[in-house]
Amino acid sequence: MLFRYKFYLAFENAHCQDYITEKAFYNALAHGSIPIVLGASENNYRQILPSDSFIHIDHFTGIKQLVGELERVSKHLDVFTIYHRWRTDYRLISWPSNYFIDDRFCDLCMRLQENHNERKSYSNFSEWLNRCE
Repeated sequence: MLFRYKFYLAFENAHCQDYITEKAFYNALAHGSIPIVLGASENNYRQILPSDSFIHIDHFTGIKQLVGELERVSKHLDVFTIYHRWRTDYRLISWPSNYFIDDRFCDLCMRLQENHNERKSYSNFSEWLNRCE
């Protein structure tokens, strides 16, 4: 059903660092849409999603500017394809219930997820979990 939409509003219900859910990965990228994201910082999204694969709402000064950009992307195929260029070098994989962007030549993400022997500890888990920007 989502395959017919160019854009998907991937608005998170919190503005916290590293809080990026399936809204951007599965609901948008896996279905061929460009996610319009709101939640974590634009820089945080850039660390997780492929370059030029999303539109961050904070990049615009107002709704009119955002609408103008969406119209520009919609009307110009060359601009639209920039947001999908990442698909030639990367793929979206599901493992086992999470989504990852993985390049076609490296299974590092999978191997890191398989390593269950690594232990991590936090002196204040609540503070780590609830850190917001």
